[in-house]
Amino acid sequence: MSQKIAILGSGKAGRALQAALPRASYEVRSGLDHVRAWERLLQLLGPRSGPDVIRRIGVRPIIFSVNCYIATILTMFVAFSLDLKSPGWAMTTVYLTSQPLSGALRAKAVYRVIGTFIGGAVMIAIVPNLVDAPELTTLAIILWVALCVFVSLFDRTPRSYMFVLSGYTAALIGFPSVLAPGTVFDTAVSRVEEITLGVVCTALVHSLIFPKSAFSAFADKLKNAMANARHWLADGLVRQATPQAEMERLRIAADITELYLLGTSLRFDTSPHRPDVGLIRALDRKIVALLPLLSAVADRLTVLRRLGPLDTKLSQAVASVHDWLGLKPPGDRRRTAELKEACVAATPTVGPQSSWADLVTVNLTVRLIELIESWHACLDFAAYLADPAQTPSDVSPTAL
Repeated sequence: MSQKIAILGSGKAGRALQAALPRASYEVRSGLDHVRAWERLLQLLGPRSGPDVIRRIGVRPIIFSVNCYIATILTMFVAFSLDLKSPGWAMTTVYLTSQPLSGALRAKAVYRVIGTFIGGAVMIAIVPNLVDAPELTTLAIILWVALCVFVSLFDRTPRSYMFVLSGYTAALIGFPSVLAPGTVFDTAVSRVEEITLGVVCTALVHSLIFPKSAFSAFADKLKNAMANARHWLADGLVRQATPQAEMERLRIAADITELYLLGTSLRFDTSPHRPDVGLIRALDRKIVALLPLLSAVADRLTVLRRLGPLDTKLSQAVASVHDWLGLKPPGDRRRTAELKEACVAATPTVGPQSSWADLVTVNLTVRLIELIESWHACLDFAAYLADPAQTPSDVSPTAL
């Protein structure tokens, strides 16, 4: 093949063939890759029966996919019935807004509508007033988009989506209207109508047809995060710092972030259990406080073990705290008070002639007491968030 092309290389046809050969070979390889991917998929599904395939994929993904399809069909039906200008915007909104969790979906839907309305209103205000200066119009749109993105980065809640939507809605409406300012009002109204239609249909379908509560996902994530934190705390008292322990600490930090994001969506959830966001923030702060506390305790234990064997009372106090951290039912506040008393009893008396080991031991017992109090507060908040019928004893106006 290449020899034939080389023979024709002096003519236009030969040069065209030589130029097209790399592209053709790339398309052939891509086609073969797609064929192999389909072969692997068919081998994966294989001769399995329908129930086996459903069990392998999962029921929830199938329900979510069907809901997206129903919401899309409903949106397109209403859009064509009302003869809207750009039904594609409404259809795209369905897939951009859809979320597996009802709370996250409703939050995203509400803030998407608000952000779209704000972005459209801002463009209706900017474009007509700067109609004679396209450069200034473009600059104003760029500044507005930059401001919206900047503000969204400071918000860790679903509300940040509202600022993002305000920015890129303004860009989608404003830039095409720079050279045709007379169309800005119609474009903004059409955009708001179709985005609202897509959001309403999506929220309606996903809320009515087998919705998945965000509270159930929050409770599962909370249970796993507390179990990981308990295991990490218990290991930190008996083992020296290792790369694996550092990875566990990073995983706990990621769990905390995900918990907080799930918690901020609970106010929009379909579940009747909607814990106060202030309590979720309080739990977030308590768990975050555990990370430096355990690091401080582990560092001081390492120093003391290098200086020699631990004091008997201190060793017993550390062992008691380790056993308490390993218990799933941690006991009442009486047990917490006993552990703090054991730490106080293990604290040596310091003076001008105190050794370095005594000073480190004093600092260690203080950090142990703080660790005990923080972990008990975490357990108290976690018990309430898992079952709002309980009332956490550590809730106070300062905690919220």
